[in-house]
Amino acid sequence: MNILHIAYSLSESSAATRLAYAQDSSGDKVYFLLGQNSSFPFVKQRQLLNKIYFLLSFVSRVLYKIMKIFSNIEKDEVFSFEIFDFYNPFFVKKLVKQYNIDVIHFHWCGAGFFSLRSINNLKDYKIVITFHDYHLATGGCHIPMGCKEFISCERCPLLPRNKFFASFFGRLIKERKKLFLELAKNKNIRFISPSKYTYDFLSSGIEEKKHYLIGNVIGEKYYK
Repeated sequence: MNILHIAYSLSESSAATRLAYAQDSSGDKVYFLLGQNSSFPFVKQRQLLNKIYFLLSFVSRVLYKIMKIFSNIEKDEVFSFEIFDFYNPFFVKKLVKQYNIDVIHFHWCGAGFFSLRSINNLKDYKIVITFHDYHLATGGCHIPMGCKEFISCERCPLLPRNKFFASFFGRLIKERKKLFLELAKNKNIRFISPSKYTYDFLSSGIEEKKHYLIGNVIGEKYYK
């Protein structure tokens, strides 16, 4: 099986790296599409389009930071917007064809790297999404904690008080929620929660038969 792992960044200790290493050891071919270049040899040797994606994701990251400033969301609050990633479906489709990819596996894709809209444009492929946090299922926040607006996100407490910006970002949040519901219904997509807490937290929006509770791979070297 040929698997394309997509993530903002990966290091040696990343859960996605450990999973890919286990898959490679089992005979699968693994590849990576990242927003930042990895220094870990196993990932670096299998990273695709590293130069062009380093540049494109840099632009995305700058625009994301500008958006966050205008949103008036607190600096320490982890909240992601994606407004410059229209190129993602084009490049992913080319890679799928070139490397005969069987499964596209999405990991942490925040900081403006990969939007729900772009994932939705790949809905005809077999896709796995692992929730390393809650960003892909919310209006943009990564860790909603006890937020009571999590289900709809229509009255997000993080929205700016300024009416114009509140309206603008409110539309972005509404679109994200709509796109996630579409993804959750797609027959080609499966979701993985690595903890029981995350699984229960997200269970209201995903069909049970498409949502799996699977812990992160540890790897033998981490037991030594």
